[in-house]
Amino acid sequence: MRRLLACFALLWMPVLAAASSCPHATLRTLDLDAAGLRQARLVLGAADLEVIGVPGLARIEVRGRACASDPAALAGMTLVTQRQGDGVVVTARMPNGSGGWFFRGRRSFTLSVRVPATLALVVDTGSGDVDAQQVAALDVTSDSGDLSASSVAGAVGLRLGSGDARLADIGSLDLRGTGSGDVHAEHVRGDVRAGHSGSGDLGFEGVGGSVDVAGTGSGDISARDVRGSVHVGATGSGDVVVSGVAGNLTVGATRSGDLRYRDVKGTVSVPRRGD
Repeated sequence: MRRLLACFALLWMPVLAAASSCPHATLRTLDLDAAGLRQARLVLGAADLEVIGVPGLARIEVRGRACASDPAALAGMTLVTQRQGDGVVVTARMPNGSGGWFFRGRRSFTLSVRVPATLALVVDTGSGDVDAQQVAALDVTSDSGDLSASSVAGAVGLRLGSGDARLADIGSLDLRGTGSGDVHAEHVRGDVRAGHSGSGDLGFEGVGGSVDVAGTGSGDISARDVRGSVHVGATGSGDVVVSGVAGNLTVGATRSGDLRYRDVKGTVSVPRRGD
């Protein structure tokens, strides 16, 4: 019981820890009945988020901290919810009336959220960082914010700009695209599929299914301990390093990057040197 209370206290600490760093701050509390809900969408903007799925929880609990240099601005910094079928959208509003989480001057929001462990989560963020644990499924669209996610029962979908992502113990991964951000995923129970990546590195380790990467620019690709096959469409100047593959290895084309592989049990189809 003491351990449970300690974990609960740690979850809410980020909301309160920064109280002394802002001249005017207030807490925003939101509790939503989760009956009939299958998905929650959080619109964050520049806010940092910590979210955890809790088995048996029957509601969505949002604890937010609004901070502003002008105390009059706090009145307009609110949480807004909208029910959409079997889903709910939680958005923040700033005094200028625009939706989303923003940091302008000395004005900011931070969030700690608890959701039922059976609820799928969709997160739209700009520059805010996201830390998600123990949720049913996760879909994140981020511009420059970093992502950390672990113990996701189902699929993880990502579209990242310059932010980095570290993932562990997830069902599967659908990386729809990245810019300059790095992505590292380990202990993926299903398949990994990645669209085109720019200069960011992609690393996959301990994959229960197959790895399919459409292509990269200057970023490196590494795949280790893959139970299925590995396919890489094309690379630019980035290196490709593959080891411990139970299936086949296929690389469509490489430019100036190095290609190294070992311990591939299936067939290997890679460009010849100079191709």
